[in-house]
Amino acid sequence: MNDEASPRRLTAIHYACILAVATTAVWVSGISSEFVWIDHVEIEQAGYRIQSWDDFRRVWSQSLDSYIERNSGEQTAAGGYYRPLYAVFLSTAWLCFGDSPLPYHVLNIFLHIFVVLGLYFLG
Repeated sequence: MNDEASPRRLTAIHYACILAVATTAVWVSGISSEFVWIDHVEIEQAGYRIQSWDDFRRVWSQSLDSYIERNSGEQTAAGGYYRPLYAVFLSTAWLCFGDSPLPYHVLNIFLHIFVVLGLYFLG
């Protein structure tokens, strides 16, 4: 059998590259956008950024809603999102990039690619 005549098969790496390009294509249109919706509260107004050691301790034990209202003295009902790694991510990005939205959008694309590839290889 002649190997040159047989069709090439796509490998897992080929499919991973296709998924990464497709994910980027979906999200790249928003890369030049400003902060939107909840970004104003969570990022710009420091609602979900870690600003002190006490905040670092709290973010691991509270929901998103409770954590955002930590400085207002208000109490919210139990529940909501629990996302301490997100708070660490936002805080680190703020230290590195400040209030420029472009790096956040680029990092968001990379996170989406990471999740899509993780699900692909898990499956």
